[in-house]
Amino acid sequence: MNKKTLYDWLPTCFLIVLACLIQSHIFMERDVIYLTNAAHLLLNGGTYSHDFFETNPPMILFLYIPALFIAKLTALNLIDSIRLYFMLLTLISIGLCYHFLKKLFNEPIYIRSLLTAIAFVLLILPSSQFGQREHLLMILVLPYLFVSMLRLQNKSIHWGLAILIGLLAGLGFSIKPHFLTTFMLIECYFLWTRRSLLGWIRIESSLITVVLIAYLFCIQFFFSD
Repeated sequence: MNKKTLYDWLPTCFLIVLACLIQSHIFMERDVIYLTNAAHLLLNGGTYSHDFFETNPPMILFLYIPALFIAKLTALNLIDSIRLYFMLLTLISIGLCYHFLKKLFNEPIYIRSLLTAIAFVLLILPSSQFGQREHLLMILVLPYLFVSMLRLQNKSIHWGLAILIGLLAGLGFSIKPHFLTTFMLIECYFLWTRRSLLGWIRIESSLITVVLIAYLFCIQFFFSD
């Protein structure tokens, strides 16, 4: 790691440590515990109509399942496993955003300031709401927003990263139906700026669409109740 990268990450590293300290001294939101329990019931063959009641479609339960695996594979209790899982997701998201920030801006002060702001929003601002659905949406979708900025500036993106960003954003937008509003507005903006009905077609947007369609079929065939 060169000095420039080290200086960029110093404030973020401080926020990571601070976030860990904050989370270790506050109670976890009861909704997060409930959703994790519902995910556990789902893994054991539970259904919406017989074993748990949840007003949201099952994507949020799918996204909590890795925390259960972490608890099963390690000596951590469930609460710490949930926090570790979301912390890892957050660090992946911040790392992706940093990669795109370096493509968007040449001035180190802009990169450093925005990276610190992103870390604050994802790590500190949620506080007791750490791991909630809206927090998870921000974690999964933020890299897609930066990729969209790069696309609008006609800058290249590696196809592998575009696939990863599309999959993450597709999962994020699927958590709640009204989360799709953001996706639709961004893609409408692409149509307007490019003056073409095919202006929305990119690797990441296509992957998001595929995830949404597959998710609808999954609900229809496996979660009809």
